[in-house]
Amino acid sequence: MTLTNINVGTAANDGTGDALRTAFQTVNANFTEVANSFSGQVTTTMLTAALAEYVLSTAFTQTINEIEADIIAINVELDTKMTTGSTISISQVTNLQTTLNGKASTSSVNASISGVNDAIADINNTKLDDAPSDGNIYGRQDGAWVIIA
Repeated sequence: MTLTNINVGTAANDGTGDALRTAFQTVNANFTEVANSFSGQVTTTMLTAALAEYVLSTAFTQTINEIEADIIAINVELDTKMTTGSTISISQVTNLQTTLNGKASTSSVNASISGVNDAIADINNTKLDDAPSDGNIYGRQDGAWVIIA
């Protein structure tokens, strides 16, 4: 894109610059040059797609705002149902203790914990024999020490 400068002369009204008509012809030519250089860079399809994306974004934001308002309303409703600092024990919820007892009794949980503790103790008490110390490099294979070649 090549733009043409207007000759404004050496000093104001000295007659050395472009005539008024010539200056405005240069202005018009420059505007045409600018318009032609941007022609095809922004199409109707591009503008339509950008506008559609904006509309979807706006609708999405509106939906989010509505959901946030619903959450706030639910929280307010919940706050009116239970006062802050209230505690509900298991015995206050009908059949909860019975249902929990049916899932796992205290004795079965304790027995499972005891079994895990025994397994950990067995692991801690198990010791591998040291590898032979004859200058060779050894590794374990199938529960025995073997020379690594």
